[in-house]
Amino acid sequence: MGREVDFVAASIIAPDSLDAIDRGDFAAARCHLEEDLAIARVSRLHHRLATPLMYFAALAAAQGRPGRAMRHSGASRGWQRLRAALPLG
Repeated sequence: MGREVDFVAASIIAPDSLDAIDRGDFAAARCHLEEDLAIARVSRLHHRLATPLMYFAALAAAQGRPGRAMRHSGASRGWQRLRAALPLG
């Protein structure tokens, strides 16, 4: 039950970070993303790590930090590939 609740919470938090980026509220975006990562870690929902990393890339790009954006993007893609290679479960 706890994992289901955490998954729902993480699903709500990530889009909020994109809204904050669009508003230019980078501090709020970072807060939402850090919370999303924490939920994924604590809940052992490691497959959920790719999305907040991708959104961290969007945040870095919006802040004019292309190098950081590329690193986060690469990390997100790495998690996606790893998850695709692992058996479901």
